[in-house]
Amino acid sequence: MNYLSLYRKYRPKSFADVVGQEYIVKILKNSIKNDQVANAYVFAGTKGTGKTSIAKIYANAINCLHNKDGDVCGECEVCQDFRNNQVLDVIELDGASNNGVDEVRQINDAAMFLPTKLNKKVYIIDEAHMLTTQAWNALLKLVEEPPKHVVFIFATTEMHKIPATILSRCQCFRFNKILHSDMVKLLTKVCKNENIKYDLDALKVIADIVDGSARDALSILEQTATYSDNNIKAEDIYKIYGLLSPIEMVNFLNLLISKDNQTIFTKINEYFQSGINFVNFASLLVSILTDKLIYLKTKNYKLLTKTNENLVNSLALDEADKLTQLLDIWQETYFKVSTPTDVHVIIDHAIIKSLAVFDGVSNTRTHEPTPVAKPQPKVVESKKPEVQTEEDLFVLSEITIPTTKKEPKKEKKIEQLQVVNKPKDLSMPSDKNILLAIFSNREKTAEDKAKQVLEQVKSGKIDDKSFSYAADAKQVVCASKNGIVLYFEDEMDAKLFNSAAKKKDFILSCCKIFRNPKFVVGFTKQQLNTYKDEMLEAKKNHKPLLDIDALREILNKDASIEQIAFNTIYSKLDEKDRK
Repeated sequence: MNYLSLYRKYRPKSFADVVGQEYIVKILKNSIKNDQVANAYVFAGTKGTGKTSIAKIYANAINCLHNKDGDVCGECEVCQDFRNNQVLDVIELDGASNNGVDEVRQINDAAMFLPTKLNKKVYIIDEAHMLTTQAWNALLKLVEEPPKHVVFIFATTEMHKIPATILSRCQCFRFNKILHSDMVKLLTKVCKNENIKYDLDALKVIADIVDGSARDALSILEQTATYSDNNIKAEDIYKIYGLLSPIEMVNFLNLLISKDNQTIFTKINEYFQSGINFVNFASLLVSILTDKLIYLKTKNYKLLTKTNENLVNSLALDEADKLTQLLDIWQETYFKVSTPTDVHVIIDHAIIKSLAVFDGVSNTRTHEPTPVAKPQPKVVESKKPEVQTEEDLFVLSEITIPTTKKEPKKEKKIEQLQVVNKPKDLSMPSDKNILLAIFSNREKTAEDKAKQVLEQVKSGKIDDKSFSYAADAKQVVCASKNGIVLYFEDEMDAKLFNSAAKKKDFILSCCKIFRNPKFVVGFTKQQLNTYKDEMLEAKKNHKPLLDIDALREILNKDASIEQIAFNTIYSKLDEKDRK
């Protein structure tokens, strides 16, 4: 009997077997129960999240003779044919190798014929973003008005490359990365079924490094089981994939903090000789530093992602500003080593920059520095609108604020000037005060612009490193001319975003995108609802808008933020474009 790889053996055969993607599974099952099967779908998400598997299950379920609550029965003749790969009316195509007009014309011709055995003929096109523009144009009419017996499912890892004319004619589903806890459960189940001995820590390491891909997790499990003779331990995974344990990474950081230069560079040379994966090395350093910062701010061990109580306490640095500087250095290093280049030089440079953080500084633990006094916003008088009494936050988000007409300000001519570098850490107003000020002065035009920008960030049309955390936001709650409030489902995503939004680089990016500086904050629904009464009160009293001049003063005392942004853009232009 031919050997079957674990990722193929444990590929889900029914919706009940799917790991994660609960809301997608529920919608698809309900569409079958209610006889509301659409003519075209787009399944988008990163590799190994179940796009093609769910497409095949859906093709089976809509043709199943006795489906159970929208899922396949697994017993009827159709289900048996699917299980034995004997179905002629489900056509799988690889968009990378069948991406031309000729291939699409063949689909157009074949789609007109009735299915040979099933109720629905299903076309599953994988890597759909690889189709050419001409191919999409040839397919457009068929997708818009297909025969009743045809269903299209387009699977892609790059949804933004699919034409908008196609997306508007499809039901689109975004597949999330599989959660760490769900991944560990899946690996545990497979190990028990395959009689593989394992340490739980080893399975957690696998879940850490696969970035939400079940296929990658099962491939690594299979390879490690073969290496360790079906007795998997964390040390085996570290050795095979060139990884370092979190304990060793914390010890490395402590060497940096103690400025033990000789040992540091000796260690790095050993890592290079042993084939350490330095992309993972930099990524894990960033995660550990982030955990330490989160603990310093919250004193809550449950919020840690890559470390535990013992590890975070063993990191001998309690100064938030120094941790932030290290985090910036190693985050930049992570992006650099992710591309083919001289990794050794990049890592050595990062170590030298990290050591410079502790020049002239005692290595003993100290308390966090006293925060700089916050600038007082100027009071802006305005009319008080009527009080609203909506109970739900997302009902509040539909309220429009009447605005008074103001005389337009004369634009100052911006000329190139020399601006000295300023510190990146800003003393900003509290997130709560920013929220109340933005909510009480919200404007529809500002909200529309913010929504447009968020969508462009999510689709990759705006590729700005400073804005990367905004991609995790689910929607814009409200916006004013000087600020934006974003909604996050995950509290950690909101915390990371708010930390990034207080940096000078982020404000510069805001200025380049929106043409003026912005206070931007993120909250979860639970957090927003705790401020519901205060938001209503702020709207009643029409609290003053945050003074953007105060933000300019925080950023730079010698030049406006617009001037800095102009300089940033101007320096990248060719001489002919400057004119």
